[in-house]
Amino acid sequence: NPASNAQFGEGGAGTFSDGKLYSQIKDPRHLGRKVLKEFVEAGAPEEILWVAKPHIGTFRLVQMVESMRAKIEALGGEYRFGTRAADFVIETVAPANVPPLAIEAAALETILATLIENARQAGAKRLQIAVSRAADFCTIELADDGPGIPPADRVRVFDPFFTSKRASGGTGLGLPIARALVENRGGSLDLADDSPGARFIVQLPFA
Repeated sequence: NPASNAQFGEGGAGTFSDGKLYSQIKDPRHLGRKVLKEFVEAGAPEEILWVAKPHIGTFRLVQMVESMRAKIEALGGEYRFGTRAADFVIETVAPANVPPLAIEAAALETILATLIENARQAGAKRLQIAVSRAADFCTIELADDGPGIPPADRVRVFDPFFTSKRASGGTGLGLPIARALVENRGGSLDLADDSPGARFIVQLPFA
């Protein structure tokens, strides 16, 4: 399929390697350790946490990919096989040299991905992400040109398990998890009231 970037089924061509891993023991941030722990939780042998040349194996890798997908879906994530995003434009406006924020890159990526995907699913064709800074915090505004959120739903969008897309597989966990990730870092995530589409405002302190 020339329109697909996936090869050999779920997990891609890498799933059919022999499963050798880099231990990355010299990484001062220990990011590799986090990955290895996630692999063990997904079904990899626990020995990969301490052996010099960790190895999983092809057949176990396939089962691990399925396990990780199930975990992501349980947390509110979605997989859409055989589909692609089209006619959706993201515009970013940000000042130069924004200081580091008090949040891990992976957590911020999760928050933004949730808000971006919500805009796309709501039928928006354009999303603007505007970044501004104050003395001790950063503001990230995401405003789309979609139909907006009905007044009756606005007070409930952050409630766990509330969703208007239950029939299409929505879990109602994306926004509550995104808000929790922000608040746990001393920030806030709110829905603005003055936009024809949906406009979410993320505020995070600097590191």
